[in-house]
Amino acid sequence: MRCPGCSKSSAIIDPVFGPTECLSCRKKKTRVKLSTELTTDDIRDQRQEYRNDILQPFVDGVLSKEYMEEYGTQGIAPTMDEVKNARYVSRDMPGWWNRHKSKGGKRK
Repeated sequence: MRCPGCSKSSAIIDPVFGPTECLSCRKKKTRVKLSTELTTDDIRDQRQEYRNDILQPFVDGVLSKEYMEEYGTQGIAPTMDEVKNARYVSRDMPGWWNRHKSKGGKRK
């Protein structure tokens, strides 16, 4: 059976999908970078404006100080040890120093 991509080499037979592309066609395929994002300026502005709405209480098992400052511990019931070891987990995100300007988060 021939490759569906180039019709020259033999296809790789997958037990679920049947004939698939050969190795040379798979190597030629371009992959989309995960960092590439196609979005409008309006969406980008709204993400910055309401960035407190996407805060998560735990990131990689560590309690977020940003979340605690915005919402407190209501609804998550952390242990005293977790509260003591809480840290700022969003500092690697762009614009973390402007988080106080966000309109999102707790209703005032």
